[in-house]
This record gives sequence, C-alpha cells and structure tokens, in this order.
Amino acid sequence: MKDTFSSSQYYFRSTPSYYVPEHLATKLEKAREIFSDIDATCSHNENTNSSHRRDKSFIAMNIIPIKAGQEIEIKQSKVKNGVRFYLQPFHVSHGGHPAYGYTVVSRTTKSGLKAEYQGLDGKELGKLARNGVDIKETRLVEKPEICYTGM
Repeated sequence: MKDTFSSSQYYFRSTPSYYVPEHLATKLEKAREIFSDIDATCSHNENTNSSHRRDKSFIAMNIIPIKAGQEIEIKQSKVKNGVRFYLQPFHVSHGGHPAYGYTVVSRTTKSGLKAEYQGLDGKELGKLARNGVDIKETRLVEKPEICYTGM
C-alpha cells in the first residue's frame, strides 16, 4: 500500500509572525531556509540512495526584526469593547546572551465623570452641563496582561 500525502493538512490559514531582535533576524532567516530545505525532503530510498523532494517547504513564517522599546499592535480579527493589544519588547539577559522579553498590554479608552464631579446628584450635574461646564472626561487605560522574560 502506497502512502498518500495531502499538503492541505499541513497549511494553516495565515502565516505566523515572529517578532525577533533585529540583530538575530538575518540568522533566523538563514535557519528557516535550512530547515525549509530539510522539510522539502520527503523520503529517502535506501536502495537507490536518493531522496524525493517537494517543490515547496511547509515552514512558512514572517520574521520581523524589532528593537527594544518599540511597540507593535497585535492584529485582531475583532476588537471587542474597544480593547486593543500591543507587544512591547525589552532587553533581558538570557544565559549571558542578549535577548528580549515581551509584555503584552491592553489599551482601551474609558469615558466618565471627571473626578471633581463624582458624587454630585443628577440635578447638579445637569445644571453644570447646561451651563457649558465640561463634566466628562475620556482617558486611556493601559493594563499589562502578560509578561514573558525568557528566563
């Protein structure tokens, strides 16, 4: 019985992105090319000492060079409740090697009464608003969601 190969089972809907320190991007690209070449070898026939090759490797990735302190908005298929997520790389020492840790932060805007008007009743707030007083504020709320130090 002959093994059948279906390439569709190995493809994902989108290519993953890897945000890496810019000084490593070229080396990682070379490593991807080497592993893609290995991946393109399907089988080895011991009797003829030959290998079959695919036309295409299955190692699809976007290697994106970044710097510490840079901020990258994480692509979302849907933004729920106005919350957006960002990746923030920072320097770490990984066993003596320069590397990055990453923090994912969420940001959203919140509106509400300014602090000085909180606690007033509705009639007082209505009077102030009718007199042209700006009683509301919009503020940006940022919250760390997860942090990976690589240690």
